[in-house]
Amino acid sequence: MKYKAVIFDLFGTLVDEDGDRYEQMLKDVASLWGIPFETFRQLWRASGVERNMGGFQTMEEQLAYVCAALDIAPGPEMLGEAADRYVDARRKTLEPRAGVVETLQQIQAKGLVRGLLSNCSFVDRDLWSGCEIAPHIDVPVLSAEVRFMKPDQRIFQLACTKLNLLPEECLFVGDGGSNELTAAKAFGMQSVLIRVPYDDVPAGSEVREGEFWTGPRISSIPEVLGLLE
Repeated sequence: MKYKAVIFDLFGTLVDEDGDRYEQMLKDVASLWGIPFETFRQLWRASGVERNMGGFQTMEEQLAYVCAALDIAPGPEMLGEAADRYVDARRKTLEPRAGVVETLQQIQAKGLVRGLLSNCSFVDRDLWSGCEIAPHIDVPVLSAEVRFMKPDQRIFQLACTKLNLLPEECLFVGDGGSNELTAAKAFGMQSVLIRVPYDDVPAGSEVREGEFWTGPRISSIPEVLGLLE
């Protein structure tokens, strides 16, 4: 086999990155608290790195941080309802794309290890174990747990250490968020862009914020199988 492991990004790769659903969740919380949506969204986005680096242990902590910045103090019931809405929205985003579970099973049947590298919060971490994909990933590396985020080379090193493999023995598949493709390639992994639909972004143009990619690309997860021989 050409590789010994396939390492996947999560959001936008194994699951859809549902921006519309996420935006609606933020609107629901802003409406619940009676504050302008744009004000809430800006503060929420500004705390994204801290969320993904494990700075908040619970959803309530994340919301309380934003409340403090807004100088508002919703009661426990309202804070709890906002947390429930957010968690429910995140749970729905973890539904696998078509062919993902079957492909992961076939990768295992070929004798390869299946890894995951995701920039995510503790909320996503807590939901991960209950989602349909989790049983089909052998080595998940989640930023909130390890306190490193892509494109930090240390998170790729940690994945290789956990897999007990060299970078060149791993194939990395992602949608290009957080400059993950160029970072994985610089670390020594073969990187592949997944883009649905395939022709959504021309080769060599910006596939995600600050990420330009001229390397191999696929349009669905099952296509990964053709890259393993």
